Amino acid sequence: MPADPPVPEALSLPKSSDGTAATTDNPELNGYQNRGAVGFSGENEALLAGLRARLASELGLDTAKLTITVTDGAITLAGTLGSAKQMDQVLSLAAEVATPRSVVNRLETSFAK
Repeated sequence: MPADPPVPEALSLPKSSDGTAATTDNPELNGYQNRGAVGFSGENEALLAGLRARLASELGLDTAKLTITVTDGAITLAGTLGSAKQMDQVLSLAAEVATPRSVVNRLETSFAK
């Protein structure tokens, strides 16, 4: 079986406190994540999957437009949303999923002209 190519440094995942990789849904990293890379925490993956499912089902949000990273149960959200109201809804839902851990907001809004 051929060895996996090394992960480019710019695409390497942040490490959790136990030294394992964090979980992300960044499409640039999916090729590495989906090969069952060693060190992905089941709890992080469950939080990520749960949040993505709820964002899609409850808010009708296309999660492919966001980068969601989970490290030690803390959720980081990045990307651009259509309104401040939508951002508030996303952050509120993420806080429910991450309780009692943190949610880091790196979201931006763009307003249609």
